[in-house]
Amino acid sequence: MTAKVAQTQHRYIIGSRGSGIHEILRETDVVVEVPSEEEKSDVITLHGEQSKLGLALAQIYSKAASHVSTNIKCPMWMHKKLIGPKGATLEKLVPESKEFNNLKVEFEDGGVIYIEGSPDKVKNAQVALQAEIGRLEKTETSEVIKVDPKYHKHIIGRNRSVLNKICGENTNVHVQVPDEGKHSFEIRVEGDRVLVPR
Repeated sequence: MTAKVAQTQHRYIIGSRGSGIHEILRETDVVVEVPSEEEKSDVITLHGEQSKLGLALAQIYSKAASHVSTNIKCPMWMHKKLIGPKGATLEKLVPESKEFNNLKVEFEDGGVIYIEGSPDKVKNAQVALQAEIGRLEKTETSEVIKVDPKYHKHIIGRNRSVLNKICGENTNVHVQVPDEGKHSFEIRVEGDRVLVPR
């Protein structure tokens, strides 16, 4: 018997070190054959007694549905705000993110947050993160100012004295001047939308 299951879900059927397919074999006497990643196939083959194939198939679908993944688009400058110092903000927004087995939250290059775990935990994390992204979009901003790199050291000043003077007492404004070696013209100003000029 064959069954179609999205290749992205195959690892949840296989389980850690094959524990998933061994469990199905132990409980149903049905051998589950999962194609390798290189085959790029969605077809899973079941070998066993006709009367037990239905039960094995139900277990396959249950394991496949036990984990889901999703991506959230999020500007890169928000990543560190969502993570917070030592991950404190993320832990507050998504408490399950500390328990790696239950939920995985990864901040990837290109402005993407990858979430993986059980359907309910992924949904909760997605809702919490999107709400915080929405709040940040309303209250904070990130702007890029182009300045010739030869002037960067004058903007920073000795011991950041000029930069500190520019920001003044506005602790909600952060100025990122690129490293000298990057030869980048882009200085990024982030912070409170009211305080950061557009």
